[in-house]
Amino acid sequence: MTPGAGQLDGKVAVITGAGTGLGAAVARLFALEGAGVTLVGRREAKLVEVASAIEAVGGRALVVPGDVSAPETAMRAAEETTRRFGGVDVLINNAGLHAAPYLLHETPLDEWNDFLAVDLTGPFLFTKAVLPSMMQRRDGAIVNIGSMVALVGFKGSAAYAAAKGGLVSMTRTTAVDYAQYGIRANCICPGGMEPVEYGNLSEQQLAKLYEAVDLSGGPLINRLANVNEVAAFLLTIVGPNGRSLTGAVIPFDAGFTAK
Repeated sequence: MTPGAGQLDGKVAVITGAGTGLGAAVARLFALEGAGVTLVGRREAKLVEVASAIEAVGGRALVVPGDVSAPETAMRAAEETTRRFGGVDVLINNAGLHAAPYLLHETPLDEWNDFLAVDLTGPFLFTKAVLPSMMQRRDGAIVNIGSMVALVGFKGSAAYAAAKGGLVSMTRTTAVDYAQYGIRANCICPGGMEPVEYGNLSEQQLAKLYEAVDLSGGPLINRLANVNEVAAFLLTIVGPNGRSLTGAVIPFDAGFTAK
């Protein structure tokens, strides 16, 4: 496919956590579908790597490194995107920390604050920053990447679940508040994906996370979604085939939450 000839021809998307995993897959796919993409994340080298691959096949990419929980990062991303591409049509709030397995009474306050800052305040800041552009265009699509952990009780995930649960509620409120401007907001709640980096977890914490998955009974379908599959689903949500979808909270978890 040639960039500029797809479902997002002429659109502009801001994607957080775009250096690896799902964010990188979304950036590549959206660019192939014709969108100008702004890549946001902490690791500039990773963002540049993804942007270079996009530009090598004729796509349009802008790199904005920074901490998504910092207000200045969100404002800079919105401003630089508007200068480069003319505005913002799509926001994918993907950046987040992975669930660290602590029981609530064992959860350090710093850990709690970190999850709220990255997984909830970050999406709030970016949504706030891009809404004026979407309101002016009277069109827009916001997708927040939640988690199956926001929908069910899951052992050892108080801070992560609280942040992602708040994201679910923020999604619904955004959909209600901005429907009059033609802006849609949805949330998908994945289970495990591959390949995904668990950079904020130690080996011991990761083992506890897998133990919690086993204790929960696991998914109905014994497989992990590839990030490219999830990216394709996001394209459906933000593209022309998703124009009637808003306020939705969609599990993408191989049936984990169906039980």
